[in-house]
Amino acid sequence: MDLRLLWLLPPLLLCLIAGAKKAYDHRGEAHAHHHGIGHKHGEATISIDIYAYKSGISQWNPGFKVGFSVFLLLLCVIANNVYVSAVVILITTYITVILGGLDFHHYVDLLTIPLVFLIVGSIAILINFSWTWRDDAILNLYCFHSFYIFVTMNGLRTTLYLWGRAFGAISAMYMMSLSTMSHEISGVLRKCHFPKLFVELMNMITAASSS
Repeated sequence: MDLRLLWLLPPLLLCLIAGAKKAYDHRGEAHAHHHGIGHKHGEATISIDIYAYKSGISQWNPGFKVGFSVFLLLLCVIANNVYVSAVVILITTYITVILGGLDFHHYVDLLTIPLVFLIVGSIAILINFSWTWRDDAILNLYCFHSFYIFVTMNGLRTTLYLWGRAFGAISAMYMMSLSTMSHEISGVLRKCHFPKLFVELMNMITAASSS
């Protein structure tokens, strides 16, 4: 792995520690929130709207929150840079957990489903198969006395960049949906003259991501 990526560890650890402290400070409220805001199927939109309603930044201008989230999302996708993605993840986590007051445990729980899909999808890029030993691989595993499973530096780098872009975009969208009511998001999109179909699809995705 590129050693230059190690500089990401200190800020990421600081962010995780801050979130853990926030969760610890509000551990008495976590149990009540967990039972008051369930993840029942069919109530996903209501559930995530309750998170948005209780957010410490719910009173911020909806247009600003939606615009800022979309800007961060596009920044991750266009830049395709792991450092940019890491900064976006730190910013969105700080705003959602620290400023918004969302329990860190709930935040991680909400991210579980997209992260599982991201991990499964990235396996196809990271892992390759060959009948012979690969000299360019950083990992060669001989399986069943017949073939090799190998990982190359290029595949690892591509996977890291994919993870950065995808997770950065996901965290930006979660920052928006966990601090802005769904009808406010729809209102902003309609004012920007987004197609009605796009608005409805976004509502469905938001609902599905929290179910």
